[in-house]
Order: sequence, then C-alpha cells, then structure tokens
Amino acid sequence: MFSPEYEPRLFDADGDMSKRWYIDYRIWNTDKQGFVRKQYTGMNKYTTLRDQRRVCKEKIAEIRQLLDEGYTAGKTPAREPGTGSAQGHGAGGRRVGGVAQNRSRGGHGALACGPAQNPGE
Repeated sequence: MFSPEYEPRLFDADGDMSKRWYIDYRIWNTDKQGFVRKQYTGMNKYTTLRDQRRVCKEKIAEIRQLLDEGYTAGKTPAREPGTGSAQGHGAGGRRVGGVAQNRSRGGHGALACGPAQNPGE
C-alpha cells in the first residue's frame, strides 16, 4: 500500500475525551505534485469513548479504501501512470463533490478527492 509514514494514523490524546482527537493522513495533491497532510476531526462530536473509537476505526478504514482506489486532492486531473492521459475528474471520470463525506455515512471529512482512474473501466 503506502509507506508507513503515509498511513492514516489516529491521535487520540491517550483516550482523553476532553482533548481534540484527529486522524492524520497524507494524500497526493495533483496541483502541487506532492503529498499534502490532511486531518479528520469529526469523531470529536461523540460523547462516549466507545462511540468515538468506533467512528475512528470506521473512518480510518474508509480513508484507506479511498486512497487504495486512487483518490487525490487538487483540481488538476490526475494522470494515469505511464500514459500521459488525464483520468478522473474533468476527463470522463467521476468527481466526488469535494470531500469524502459526500460518499460516506455523514462524516465530517477533510478528504478532498477525485479518482485517479476511470471507474467505468
């Protein structure tokens, strides 16, 4: 998949719910042609430790799946490796409405994305 430093990681303040929890991850930005750091903080609205941990586990799995599917940040269309042809948003692919929460179960994501591959293939 990705090198360990690019894997989504949970920072849970050692279980202290009075502090801010977040999931930190890196995603390829097609405009900058490099990885950018993103954070998801939607789990902080839950009031029980059990709910917060459940949401974190689900969100990390969702972020991993989106990254595995080739989702990227940025407005420049992603290019398929070795072809030079644009794929994804703007070139016959689908664009996910700006953030992953539009595809998810109502999270408060910061994952701005579009697929790097054409899903119709």
